[in-house]
Amino acid sequence: MNTESDLERFIKEHNIQAVVIKDIGNSGSSIAAAGTLSVDIGRIAKTICLLADGEFIGVILPGDRKIDLEKLKNTLGKNKIRLAHDDEIIAHTGFEKGGVPPISYKSKFIVDSSLDPKEEVFCGGGSRDSILRIKVEDIIRIDSPLILDISKKI
Repeated sequence: MNTESDLERFIKEHNIQAVVIKDIGNSGSSIAAAGTLSVDIGRIAKTICLLADGEFIGVILPGDRKIDLEKLKNTLGKNKIRLAHDDEIIAHTGFEKGGVPPISYKSKFIVDSSLDPKEEVFCGGGSRDSILRIKVEDIIRIDSPLILDISKKI
């Protein structure tokens, strides 16, 4: 399984201005991460791992929003979309659920259009007690994602 060190190596190799903050305590959910960091939940960018007709997809969206699965299904022209199981997440990303970063592994990525490319966000940092601080524009540059309006406020 991948660790924070693997993520840090990827950041260095790709010259990304990002920082992995280790050992911060439970950051395995948007609410927990926002509380631990004392930031608004909208500054948390969660990576939701899905399977769409068998294709693995990482969806990156603010912590105060949720995926509109019907809208996503229609936008992508897919028949069935479901959350990836823990073992599928590890097999595809190398990271455990709750610590999955938005970069460093091969996947189809979607960034929700509500994320401002100029903003800096806090994401999964490779484990449940680590956080990645990164600019949205760097996520976009690295992942070459689709940018879609596929979320709604919680």
